[in-house]
Amino acid sequence: MVKSTLDQLEDFLLNVPDEHNESMLIEELDGFLAGVIVCPDMILPSRWMPYIWSESGSEDHAPVFEDLKQVQRITGLIMDHYNGIAMSLHPNSIPYEPVFAVDTRNEDVLWEMWAEGFRRAMALLPASWLVIVESGDQAAIEALAGLRSLIAIASRESTLPKPDQNHLTAKAPDLIPEWVETLSYWRLARNPIAPASANAIFKGVGRNDPCPCGSGKKYKKCHGAN
Repeated sequence: MVKSTLDQLEDFLLNVPDEHNESMLIEELDGFLAGVIVCPDMILPSRWMPYIWSESGSEDHAPVFEDLKQVQRITGLIMDHYNGIAMSLHPNSIPYEPVFAVDTRNEDVLWEMWAEGFRRAMALLPASWLVIVESGDQAAIEALAGLRSLIAIASRESTLPKPDQNHLTAKAPDLIPEWVETLSYWRLARNPIAPASANAIFKGVGRNDPCPCGSGKKYKKCHGAN
């Protein structure tokens, strides 16, 4: 049976061959990519790809890939998932379905890792999100505020009263896709998003520069070898 893109990505992220592995889990990656897509300013894949492997984006934490073929396969899977999310966030498409973990003991939906991924996307261009606050679009402003509230709850930094935190926690699995779609519609009205390809992350990269895929190798010895 052929595994889905999501399953293949999850398998790789869970088994990154690196003793200093800081790679995102699949739920975190989904939130991260959603945040990158709805960011008011376009973030190129070459900028965000290294942050999948560590919060600092450092080459020191890049995974040790088996070979160039594996690098290309994983990069392609990531871009496929990115494009899948982007397509689901367009009007008149199949609604966006965030990737959440589920507690098998009680069937509780664990949305916190998704929120952590979204937080890490916002951290790439923190000033960019101020445009939403200053836009006057009440729906987008409320959506962003709601996501920030969930991020604060997930990181245990929320100042909301406990009853309000409990209410948001219970509603989070339903609110997250609604809020992300609201931000996406706001962003699309300003600047439509074109699908990205795996090759997009290598545009303008010098042969002696670090490969944007995060392999830790020089471009000429990685994706630039072809």
